[in-house]
Amino acid sequence: MAALRPTPTARIVDSEFEGSAAVIKVQRLALECYADEPRSPVRAAALVCAARALRDQAHAALHTGPWRDASLAWREAYMFGALHLAQGGRPAADRDAALQLVRTLDLGLMLGASAYRSELLALIGSLEATELRECGGDGSSATVAVDDGPWLPAPLELGAPGAICPSGHPLRVMARPSLERFLLHCMAPAQPALLTGVLDGWPALGARSWRNLGYLKRVAGHRTVPVELGEDYLHPDWSEDLMTFGAFVDRHLAHATPPSALAEEAAPEPVGRVVVASATADAAGVAPPAAATDGAHERARKRKRAPVGYLAQHALLEQVPALAADICVPDYCALSIEPDADDGADGDGGDATRSESTRNGRAAARSPARVNVWLGPGGTVSPLHHDPEHNLLAQVAGAKYVRLYAPGESARLYAHPTGVHKVSSQIRDVHNVDSARFPLFAGARYIDGWLRAGEALYIPPRWWHHVESLQPSCSVSFWWT
Repeated sequence: MAALRPTPTARIVDSEFEGSAAVIKVQRLALECYADEPRSPVRAAALVCAARALRDQAHAALHTGPWRDASLAWREAYMFGALHLAQGGRPAADRDAALQLVRTLDLGLMLGASAYRSELLALIGSLEATELRECGGDGSSATVAVDDGPWLPAPLELGAPGAICPSGHPLRVMARPSLERFLLHCMAPAQPALLTGVLDGWPALGARSWRNLGYLKRVAGHRTVPVELGEDYLHPDWSEDLMTFGAFVDRHLAHATPPSALAEEAAPEPVGRVVVASATADAAGVAPPAAATDGAHERARKRKRAPVGYLAQHALLEQVPALAADICVPDYCALSIEPDADDGADGDGGDATRSESTRNGRAAARSPARVNVWLGPGGTVSPLHHDPEHNLLAQVAGAKYVRLYAPGESARLYAHPTGVHKVSSQIRDVHNVDSARFPLFAGARYIDGWLRAGEALYIPPRWWHHVESLQPSCSVSFWWT
């Protein structure tokens, strides 16, 4: 593959940009280096040195404050440095060195912007087709038939959709709704729904099953990914580590707790219900939140292995396009609601205060859906929180328990008052709640149920949701506006 010759964006050569001198130096050395045939080792070494210095300078700048405030110019500079660091170091690359170059490029994809994404992906593809062609996805010999597994456990037997939550208010089930029906009955009134049949035909559920960890390792085992370590992102001991996808599978999935260790204790009884004030609940014969299943969930938690590793909310399909061919973005993600200018944003998730145009719904062109992968062992938890976008959570493998609260219940859910977690509840465990500290929570009404492989859950904007894996599982989320 001929050397890529990307032009620096105007943003990173602007004299006002602190890193412009380093960018211009890398560009000059790259032009000199790539013009040589054969390439001069001296010029290649000079390019590698300058590119590494630029990348390190950008890395330091990107980690001086919250990531949401990261400079786009520094992100582009990081990618520019990573690209030339990998290209300059490639000619002498053996297999181990090639794996390190792929890691360099993966970090460029994760920390960078969109400016050089295609160039980084092209260089990774070239390395995979040459230096890494004889390797398995984890960088080892490819002589083993990695497609033979190991496999994630088969989905739990949880009954027919909707039938496992006979009391209270279980999730509404819709079988393959048309676009119009989905728009009018889900998006416009902002009502959640469990969708069946909408993932039919996905290779990830069939011929290229994502339950097959051997297949995933072959395709992506050598790629570097961010893995969350700990109970959940609100826990004080939570951390994040970078490791290859293959190492993540081996450490946290291939030898994960058998599903029975969680399923037998965490899911023996239906829990679908609306929880009301305790006096009313007693009169109606409805179990309060801390009864019935809490002991089982607590025992299941104690049986989890620590630390739990979770590949959570990661754009894996952008990083590894080969896996993107295994799924299909549902057509529902092309729909949007176009409210009137005076339509308020403080509705309770579907009441009559919404404008007529919003209730009827209008399709509008929007940017493509953001697609993220969630892969981890049983027991992983996404604590109670809400998002500003439409969310379609597609379950590819395993099963999850989901609980949802309408925006109108927010006053009873005790959101963090300020900071990055203000969209999250202070209640980390909905099954074990300190009633003295959070007295209103017992009166919060919710709907809940199971999400199984082949099903998708629609979560409207600002609906609170708590999600926990009952067994090793994989989900793909689609967020759109």
